[in-house]
Amino acid sequence: MNALKNEKPVPQIASSAPKVVEAEKPKTKSEDGRMSQREAVYVEIMATLKSEKVNFDGTTNVKPHMTEERLKKVYANLATAFKAKKVVLKDTPNNQKKLTDEGELKNYIIGLVNNWIRRDPRLNGKPKQKSS
Repeated sequence: MNALKNEKPVPQIASSAPKVVEAEKPKTKSEDGRMSQREAVYVEIMATLKSEKVNFDGTTNVKPHMTEERLKKVYANLATAFKAKKVVLKDTPNNQKKLTDEGELKNYIIGLVNNWIRRDPRLNGKPKQKSS
């Protein structure tokens, strides 16, 4: 045991390899594991297009690919996800009404999908703008 006390700590050799820092990914899940609304819209649109064998790579706008039938499918899947609490929705009286009133939820989801098709660079084909 005496030998351990008298030993000097081994110096650490600095690595010459640069540290790899990954870019911060957009938040896709909340702390409780539910999906963000933005990610839910993206996932449902991509799943709908894939199920119908539509090739979409994100370099163009997705809107021309979204027929009325495809949009209805996305709306229905999102409504199911909201009701199952798989997608984040703040616990407010207005949002509780959306979950119990089909018409309110449908109107909310239509606006939500239109918003993210317009704003999400993965869906609108525009590179993300950097603010200066």
